[in-house]
Amino acid sequence: MRAAHERVRAELGPVDILVNAAGASSDALVAATGEADWRRVLGARVDGSFLWSRAVLPEMMARGWGRIVNLGGHDPAAAPRGAADAAASGAVAALTAALAREGAPRGVTVNAIAPAFVRTPSTTENLTEAQRRQAHAAIPAGRFGEPEEFAHAVRFLVSPLAGFVTGTVLDIDGGLHLV
Repeated sequence: MRAAHERVRAELGPVDILVNAAGASSDALVAATGEADWRRVLGARVDGSFLWSRAVLPEMMARGWGRIVNLGGHDPAAAPRGAADAAASGAVAALTAALAREGAPRGVTVNAIAPAFVRTPSTTENLTEAQRRQAHAAIPAGRFGEPEEFAHAVRFLVSPLAGFVTGTVLDIDGGLHLV
């Protein structure tokens, strides 16, 4: 990771905006969650966010400006999901808050978006029609989110317009967190 960060800095200059968007999920319940699956989900969603944020936060704070957006961070009790997903979501929300407290005094905002289902090739190809209908029925908006809806939220959070927004987890889930 450090080598990757050094390459990015050498080729592009200092990092002003970091979007931690690595994703992995598992809907397995505790008894069915193997250690490898647990480590895969938490490694991608929590460890990756921590390591990249730790690498760029000091230089952002030194410059007095930076934006970090983490993906994932629903309230782990909000919707039914597997053990690893719930743990990763809670950890990302807590990490976001810790980073926001650290960065805010020096002009760095740190937020998270908590997405629900996104209409992607993965959700259209890997879910059966019955699974898609069931997911749509669980979401108050009655549909999956569009990739653009998530991209616009990230765009806002990294913009100067969100300079006073930090430590927030923005639910982009069609109301799923209300269920």
